[in-house]
Amino acid sequence: MILDFFKTNELTAIGRQVLNANKEIVNTVLSTSQDIVKKGIDYNRSVIQTGAGALTSSREEANRFVEQVIEQTGKVEERALEVLDTSSEKTSARVSEAFDRVGNPAEVLGGAVEDSVLNSVESIANPTVELLKSTSEQLIEVPNKLIKTAASSK
Repeated sequence: MILDFFKTNELTAIGRQVLNANKEIVNTVLSTSQDIVKKGIDYNRSVIQTGAGALTSSREEANRFVEQVIEQTGKVEERALEVLDTSSEKTSARVSEAFDRVGNPAEVLGGAVEDSVLNSVESIANPTVELLKSTSEQLIEVPNKLIKTAASSK
């Protein structure tokens, strides 16, 4: 009878309902937390993949640039050798001409050789200096290009 006075059965039923409601809340919180963590992992994975893609793209662009620099350097070297050969032939011809015209060729020969050598050096040096300036400017831009490539791949 005392138990009926406190309505034990009803209190137990209410307690069970409160526990069930709390259990549902806990399950919902856990499920939501798991979803948030999974989404965070997915986001981190996509950021890493984007960064790796940008790095690969930057590496490929740097390789292309290095290949271009090597190719241009080869062209400059080839041109320098051509100019040197041509200048050597011209100088040799001038020396022969000087010997033919002058009995004592020391003064004329010295001037002819000096002019030919200076002309040869100038014709080799000017294009080389311009190419090196251009290459230097392009190399300075590589970090900026890498940053832009990385930023655009995001």
